[in-house]
Amino acid sequence: MPKSKPAGDKHVCLKHTSWVRGVRFTPDGSRLLTACFDGFVHEWDVATRKRARTFEIGQWCSALAVSADGARVVGGNNVGRVVVWDRATGRAVADWNTGRANVYDLDFAPDGTAVASANHDGTVSVWPVKSNPKGEHGAAHTGRVWSVRYDPTGCAVASGGEDGDIVVRSLLGGEPKRWHAHDGHVAALAYTPGATHLFCATLSDTYIGQTEGRRRTRETNLKLWQVSAPDKPALALAAPAAHGVAVSADGRLVATAHTGHTVMVWTFEKKKPPRILTGHEDAVFAVAFAPDGKTLASAGPDCTARLWALS
Repeated sequence: MPKSKPAGDKHVCLKHTSWVRGVRFTPDGSRLLTACFDGFVHEWDVATRKRARTFEIGQWCSALAVSADGARVVGGNNVGRVVVWDRATGRAVADWNTGRANVYDLDFAPDGTAVASANHDGTVSVWPVKSNPKGEHGAAHTGRVWSVRYDPTGCAVASGGEDGDIVVRSLLGGEPKRWHAHDGHVAALAYTPGATHLFCATLSDTYIGQTEGRRRTRETNLKLWQVSAPDKPALALAAPAAHGVAVSADGRLVATAHTGHTVMVWTFEKKKPPRILTGHEDAVFAVAFAPDGKTLASAGPDCTARLWALS
């Protein structure tokens, strides 16, 4: 694959007062939600670039998700609290204490009736929103669980963790499917639209040689897996260590968030090298596509979320 050059693209910077751990668009693309270590989920008007409202959770807000109908937002923090809010009223409709320390990731079921959380203690929890119970907790990983995603059908929950494994648990019953995806951490997961494949971003970089002109190798930190037959990756691409991954709604684009202050946008149909977006002043934690695929959001510990025009 040809060597990529930084694009230096123009973008909009949404400033926060602390680290920004997550980003999600509303289904109509008009608003961006950000999870900030100041203890709030912030909602931004994409057109005006102004903050529209906030949802307070306290401590460090470390994860968020938006329901498929856009009516609700969920946030999680570093002491295990998970709160679901009605976006229109700002009222909390569910508030759980997981008792499992840091919540690293959250995802709504496609029908909005439940929330899955990725937990510090190696478990994945599923929380029915209406009944507001204690939730169901299943041991999934050895070490922290970094990422959790419902498949687009709502029939399974996938998780990736510190142990380098991916676990797909069917909500219809049966044994979970597990495979070792990487010798480093599986930091983030994203399903393709048809639910047949799963992208994973991993955290580990190996370089051989530090001198100019010497051979250098880079690990494959972006992989694509066929969920039904994960014996080997369907695709493995050389990329720097990555915290986040996202797939556009039409499946044409994949974005990755990297430790080296960059975002990469991959267009597989045209077999082009990734477009590299520069502007962050620290590692990038998360990426998310707008529903129309024309805008990408990113966030990181430089206390910003950024909006990139892709077309």
